Parts: sequence; structure tokens; C-alpha cells
Amino acid sequence: MSSLKKTWKNSWDLESIDKVELYNVVQGAVAAHLNIDSDNLPQESSSLAEEYDADSVDLVTILLQFDELFKPAIEASGVTIPTDKLGEIVLFEDLFDVVYEAVRTMETKIKEKGLPLSILRAPFKS
Repeated sequence: MSSLKKTWKNSWDLESIDKVELYNVVQGAVAAHLNIDSDNLPQESSSLAEEYDADSVDLVTILLQFDELFKPAIEASGVTIPTDKLGEIVLFEDLFDVVYEAVRTMETKIKEKGLPLSILRAPFKS
């Protein structure tokens, strides 16, 4: 049974990032790593293995990219992007869920420490 929550489908709980921004960052990371052109970007129901030939090494590499993207927030919160759910990532929405839940936990920890949520904005600055 999957432990992926996918609460973002019913309620967006992040204060620092909206759904479109986070979706674009996750989509961009996948596209960059898997060399996907802009006409074929993954959608929520896209199978990463079947449609894009992503294997477990690709998924770990993509997850580790988020550690770099969110480095200031990870350092402030002590929360990393987990790789323990790797076996549950089949669809793009599964990967999105792992990132969303990690960012949600980061946000909680950052607020508990009284730090500004703008720390989470680093990957979204133009």
C-alpha cells in the first residue's frame, strides 16, 4: 500500500509556494534530467518509467537535485527530500507528492524556528 498522501489534490497547504510554481519546478527538474523537450513535459498521470524510460537511478538523481534547489531551506529546517519512498514513485504525481510533502515539512520547521518562509523561495527566483 502506498504511503503517498497526495493531500495537495484536495487542499494546497503551502504558504510559500503556489501549486503552479512547484509543479513547474518539479516538471523542469524531470525534463532537464531526462532530456525531455518542452512539447512532451510530464503531466500528473505520466508514467516516468514507461513514458520517459526513467529508472531508479534517474529518480534518485532527480530527488537529489531538489536537495540542491532547496539547499537554503534544507539548511534552515533540517529536512531533506526523502529517497525512502523511491519504490512508490511511478507517476509524475508521485514524485510531485514526495517533493510537496518535504516542502510542507520544511515550511513547518522554518515557521517553528521563527525564520522567514522566503527561504523556500530560492528555487523560484528569476
